[in-house]
Amino acid sequence: MAVRDRMYELTTPEEVAAFFEKNPTCVFFKAGSCHKTTHGFGYVENALKGRKDLHIGVVRVIQSRPASNYITEITGLVHQSPQFILMKDGDAVFDLDNWDITLEALELGLNQHHGRVEHEEDAEFAGNVQPYVTLLEEFVGGKITEKEFEMEWLETFRKDSSLRSAEEFKLLNRLYGDVDEMIVHACSTDLTIGDTTLLERAKELLAELQSRHLPA
Repeated sequence: MAVRDRMYELTTPEEVAAFFEKNPTCVFFKAGSCHKTTHGFGYVENALKGRKDLHIGVVRVIQSRPASNYITEITGLVHQSPQFILMKDGDAVFDLDNWDITLEALELGLNQHHGRVEHEEDAEFAGNVQPYVTLLEEFVGGKITEKEFEMEWLETFRKDSSLRSAEEFKLLNRLYGDVDEMIVHACSTDLTIGDTTLLERAKELLAELQSRHLPA
């Protein structure tokens, strides 16, 4: 069963309780409201592909705060978002928060508490890329300046909490080399990485997004 077929969005404490009663060994994933969620979920998806018996309860913290608070209550863990929690026979046995959610850390914890599995190919999650495509088209077409594009792109990326595959996150993240660094230091005055200008990279990324026919 694919990861997406084992994933359930939980919006109320009652839904969390019903899911947990049916699946005392499971995963809870608390999704936040920024790109840390997108970044972390791609790793979670990869780590869970071969673990067909693990069902995943996803709670979007901002929209479903009572459900999130209930998970905090039954696990005894301090709330974070994003947050990965592995439950085993009703107990929280392993968890990771924020930037600590990496593929290496997930596999280490899962192997220790849930046993080793062989990696399997699975359909990957894809998010809505239309906002990025629109910005790229406007910039490449000369409708907005480099500075306007940069500000809009970074703000769009920063607020992106879509459940994307690791590959899709990497694709969108590559335009600036390190978006997190750009966000911390606001806007850079040097828009060239190596010998490639921002406009050239934007054209390449737009062509790749269009050729992949990612969902709009």
